[in-house]
Amino acid sequence: MTQKQDGRWELTSYALIPVSEKIKPDQATQEQIDALMDTVDKNYLADFGYTREEVLAENDVEFNSLEEMGTKHEELNLGDIMSDAYIYAVENSEYYDGDPVDVAVVPSGTVRDTYTKGDITVEDVFNSFSLGIGKDGVAGYPLISAYLTGKELKLAAEVDASYRWRRNCQCAGIL
Repeated sequence: MTQKQDGRWELTSYALIPVSEKIKPDQATQEQIDALMDTVDKNYLADFGYTREEVLAENDVEFNSLEEMGTKHEELNLGDIMSDAYIYAVENSEYYDGDPVDVAVVPSGTVRDTYTKGDITVEDVFNSFSLGIGKDGVAGYPLISAYLTGKELKLAAEVDASYRWRRNCQCAGIL
């Protein structure tokens, strides 16, 4: 890029550069990133008693990739652990009324990252599932409860599977 006389920038060339260990880090940029990450710890995660680098679990499971979540039409272990977390959150909430949770659904489109083997940190969990914001201003979609008959639940699952199949086929140029 070159800077023009009016202070604007002009693109003179363009190339995609893969991010790898071969790229020399820019110290000033890294210092800014570190400062912002410290701000996340102090101004957000501290309210919950966490830091971004805190280890929440040791993982020895090979979780599904994000690609598999969009293409496999079956129960997936990454969705299982996230839906279990929903149930745990509800049943341990101050608002829990004692009614058991029968079904927890994790839309695959809301999952942003997966977990690798090894330590799972607060940052890993946040990166995987941080979309949305509740009325309280806290990141994450609010949990809701709804009463569905078995027939309604089956219909919702069938509509979702049909939609995902058509969407995947369109991307592949089949339809």
